[in-house]
Formats: sequence, C-alpha cells, structure tokens
Amino acid sequence: MDDALKKELLSSWWAWRNGNHVEFWQREYDKHGKCSDNVFPKTEYFRKTLAVYHDFDIAQTLQKANIAPQPLQPKMSLYKLYSIDQITKAIKSETGRRTFRRYQMLSTKPEEQHERK
Repeated sequence: MDDALKKELLSSWWAWRNGNHVEFWQREYDKHGKCSDNVFPKTEYFRKTLAVYHDFDIAQTLQKANIAPQPLQPKMSLYKLYSIDQITKAIKSETGRRTFRRYQMLSTKPEEQHERK
C-alpha cells in the first residue's frame, strides 16, 4: 500500500475501537472485498471504496433521517438500534437506490462506477 492511500485510509476509514488499522482493513477486505481478487488488486478495492465513501456521505444521509448514535439513557453504553429497513430507506431517499450494485464497485470504467438508477 502506498503512503498516499494509507494516509487517506487513516483519515477516512480507521479502526476506532482498538487502533489496529491494518488488522481492521484486512478484516473489512476479507468480508467485503475478497470477491474482487480476480478483478483488480487489493489496493484498488480500497481506492474504489474510498471513492464511494467520498461521493456519498452516508453519515450525513443517515443524520438527515434522524439515524444517529444515541445512548438509550444518559451515561449508558447501550445505544438505540435501527432496522435495516430504516437505514436502506434513508439511503434510497438520498441516492435514489436501495444499495450499490456489486458490479459497480467491480467496474473499471469510471462512467459505470456510480451510475444511479
């Protein structure tokens, strides 16, 4: 991983729980990016993921729908949970789609990467 990519990952996609960023990134790749192994290098998966992150501010989208981390009571470590339906509805209202199609992340053509339908 080159220094520029590592710097961008550290500023946008860091391991907030334990600070072990490389282990976190590896786990995320194993869970979500492994299917792209035969399409492009692992570093490209992270570049494409960051591009989607920057193009669609999911945190802001969820905040607009009043979906935000909130303790159930002050000074509690238990947080209010939201359903998948609530989250996908919020994303669809902002982006016009329920989720991103897998082929769009795997596409190497820039014009196909963020096509909205």
